[in-house]
Amino acid sequence: MIYIVLLFILFLIGIPICFSLGLVSVFGMVQGATPMIVVIQRLFTGADSTALIAIPLFILAGGLMVQGGISNRIVSFADALIGHFPSGLALVSILACMFFAAITGSAIAATAAIGGIMIPIMREKNYEDTFSAPLIACGGSIGPIIPPSIPLLLYGTMANVSVGKLFIGGFIPGIIMGAGLMLYSYMVGKKRRYVGREKRASREEILKTGKDALLNYADYYYWRYSIRHFYCYRVWSNRLRLCDYYWWFCV
Repeated sequence: MIYIVLLFILFLIGIPICFSLGLVSVFGMVQGATPMIVVIQRLFTGADSTALIAIPLFILAGGLMVQGGISNRIVSFADALIGHFPSGLALVSILACMFFAAITGSAIAATAAIGGIMIPIMREKNYEDTFSAPLIACGGSIGPIIPPSIPLLLYGTMANVSVGKLFIGGFIPGIIMGAGLMLYSYMVGKKRRYVGREKRASREEILKTGKDALLNYADYYYWRYSIRHFYCYRVWSNRLRLCDYYWWFCV
């Protein structure tokens, strides 16, 4: 009971959740006289996984590409494809979220990246915030479903299930979710007379924006493979086993 009270006290004074949980855990280990060598063994055993190390590297590669402006290129490509339909900006937002899901694997990242670009534009075109904000939030939820997905990777690692099969199983549900949201956006937009771009994009514009988006995808997956290859075959194969140095942490 004392640990729960301490946890809520830390929350109330403004300490972030991750640090609050860590402090309460450390307090519990000290109170329980748990040997530090056991703690370090458990920490290393939990992190000693080539599948789990893909998550921070995956986030790093995605963050680098987002800062490089790939979200703008994805939005431009989606706008060239379907931006001329009724409720075109809403359709573009959902399609961009689906494209972005193949990069981040995170709902928060997809929602922040696409919403930061599309919501101001939708406001200028008189889209209601009560329509655009929930729509992009729902579109961002496709991120953990369309592979590669961080939650599916975690589930496959912990449950000892094939991560490749989980990724394959996420394609169709993600596409169905995106298609359903686009159909809803089209029907609502036609009823409320929401508009998109003034005229249909030319074939040259579609090819140009598509080339830019695909080149960014290729660049992203190249860097992702390079980082993973460096870690798995250089760092991981030559890593120092912490079990030989436990006493350094226990002094």
